[in-house]
Amino acid sequence: MQSGRNVAILGVDVAKKLFGEDLKGAENSSIRVGNARYRVIGVLKSKGSSGFMSADNVVLTTVANTRRVFIRPNASYNIGVNVNDIKQIDGNGRGYGPYAHYPQTGAGRGK
Repeated sequence: MQSGRNVAILGVDVAKKLFGEDLKGAENSSIRVGNARYRVIGVLKSKGSSGFMSADNVVLTTVANTRRVFIRPNASYNIGVNVNDIKQIDGNGRGYGPYAHYPQTGAGRGK
């Protein structure tokens, strides 16, 4: 996924819509996103949804690919990180940036 190649990882809901409940034949298949073809390199396990979005209804690719295929000079990108233990984010147990999630205080700016 580090290259800009047209590869994608599908959320399980997207994969089921495209390939059926058993997901037979999903990996190494070709799908179309907009006008671009992508080779499916994997399907995520079901994660359910939060108040923000469903993690099962996504198509993931790289930022390099997105910039190359979907040319939008003023686009901004939102990158999410999910870890099992908040201490994996950095040495002091807090996330980075103004919108990092802090389990002790909820989402928002660090205190």
